[in-house]
Amino acid sequence: MTYISKVEDKLTNKKLFNQVKDPTKKIKESINDLADQLFKKKKITLKEKHEFTSIENVPTIIGQPKIHKENDPMR
Repeated sequence: MTYISKVEDKLTNKKLFNQVKDPTKKIKESINDLADQLFKKKKITLKEKHEFTSIENVPTIIGQPKIHKENDPMR
């Protein structure tokens, strides 16, 4: 099995994880709206507004293979 397959197997295990709707887009929209409001009220600078709204960190998953065990299960 490849690394990606092992991670996908782990994530699709319903005993370990529940699938949820990705809130990222909604959170980014809220941040953008709040930054616009604060900028219009002159509470933050244009540079600060850009710093708040240019965040592109998307949640990621990292699996650690247990190489000391047979078949290298993921942690």
